[in-house]
Amino acid sequence: MFMFVWHLGRTLGHWCLVAMPLAFVGCTAIGQRSPAIEREPAERQESLTHLVDQYETRRDQATRQAARSRLQAGDEAGAIRMLADLVERSPNDRQARLLLADLYLVAGDREQAHQHLRYVLERDQNDAPALHAMAMLLEANGHTDKAIVLHRRAAEIEPDNQLFQLSWQASRNASDRRPLDDQREDADQGSVHSSDFQYLVACTDNPQAQEFMRLAAAAFRTGVIPVAVGELEHAMQADPQNPQIPVNLAQYALRLNQNAVAAVMLDAATRKFPTTATVHRAYGLALYRMGDYTSAETALRKAVSLDNGDALAYFLMGYSLERQGKHAESVASFDQAQTLDATLSSQR
Repeated sequence: MFMFVWHLGRTLGHWCLVAMPLAFVGCTAIGQRSPAIEREPAERQESLTHLVDQYETRRDQATRQAARSRLQAGDEAGAIRMLADLVERSPNDRQARLLLADLYLVAGDREQAHQHLRYVLERDQNDAPALHAMAMLLEANGHTDKAIVLHRRAAEIEPDNQLFQLSWQASRNASDRRPLDDQREDADQGSVHSSDFQYLVACTDNPQAQEFMRLAAAAFRTGVIPVAVGELEHAMQADPQNPQIPVNLAQYALRLNQNAVAAVMLDAATRKFPTTATVHRAYGLALYRMGDYTSAETALRKAVSLDNGDALAYFLMGYSLERQGKHAESVASFDQAQTLDATLSSQR
């Protein structure tokens, strides 16, 4: 027994003497990290950062889409909450801020709309959609002179954008007014710029209707709205089956930024001429200029149902849909407009 234990201990001791140097060698090898191992954490960190960025992008996209779905369901407050949370999480989300500004503008919260538009423009002074939206906000607040500058910039940045061009034209016409005394003298003397007069009366050969339209236009320029509406009624009585009379005068009112008046006039015209597409299209434009995008969509859908070849109605409806967050529908409407008229552009 003694001899067995002695041999066992001697054997174990021998193996310990052999193993110890190997252990030290192994420890030394482990302690010396290779360059490949040094690079691995940095590469892994870069990969993880990329994955996080992708995740955040997808989440923001999903939030915007969910907000649009809320909006389509009529839950404007819910859409605003979702977009506000998104902007708080991702302050530089331009699309969310522009949509949020539109929603606040429709809700009547002009201060909030201004904050979001200003944020976008502080980071890109040439963001044409933001410039256009800010111009409309300034118009709503009565700052026509400031609005025309932004309308012009938006139109110059995107010269093929028909909506921006129309808005700039309307803004220019609104600012190109003479003193009030001169305008009232025009109303008394029947002085309307010849180009305006020719545009207005081109729709009728009735001399009485033409005279009433001239008086209505002069009243619009002086701001005497009841007189203008009364003269419109007289013109329609003189040529009762002519739907273009209220359309032309309403468009003249729009050029003077009298959007609400134009909308009221055209609302009455849609009841008198329910099957005339141009009346519903003009009504849709007036509602859009007022910021009532849902009602504008309804009017423009009526217009294209009466005339499915009306490219401008499809084009304007595209913008009304876009303002409501209905992206897929707006794209389809823009595409249809360009199919009918290749000169129309949906650059946004």
